[in-house]
Amino acid sequence: MDAKIHVSRLSGTATVPPSKSAAHRAVLCAALADGTSHITNIEYSKDIRATLGAAAQLGAKITEEPHSLTIKGHGTAGGFVTVTRPVFCNESGSTLRFMIPLFSLTAQKVRFTGAGRLFDRPQAVYQMLFDRQGLHFETDARGHHDFWPPAPRRVHPARRCVQPSSSAACCLPRR
Repeated sequence: MDAKIHVSRLSGTATVPPSKSAAHRAVLCAALADGTSHITNIEYSKDIRATLGAAAQLGAKITEEPHSLTIKGHGTAGGFVTVTRPVFCNESGSTLRFMIPLFSLTAQKVRFTGAGRLFDRPQAVYQMLFDRQGLHFETDARGHHDFWPPAPRRVHPARRCVQPSSSAACCLPRR
């Protein structure tokens, strides 16, 4: 069988499938930004909903549309809002790993809760890193994590940033 290929122009649009990993990061950056961000092509998985809930606890105002978000970030220049309830991470390891270092910047006692086997995953790295930074990190019998800073002192925010992945960039001071 012979086939002939003819040169021609291709046109149209293609939508890339949503990335949960990129969505976590986009939500966090938007929540920390001072201003309004629009995120499109988002899929509302349980993990992304957990990250949205945590972002709201950081002070972000979130408006959901079927496949997009508008997030009015609180910014960090005026400090963080008061955390009044536990941060529920559902079963999202990404939410927990991103939020622990960000909430450590609030200088408040914070409790992380979750569902399923979330706290069966290794978390010893946080205990070690928090110990090095002088932050208190405890795990209760149900696996929930509590952490809080020591007595108030002035510490450069980047010195408290302990996330061992790319979310560390979210903790860096703005110039």
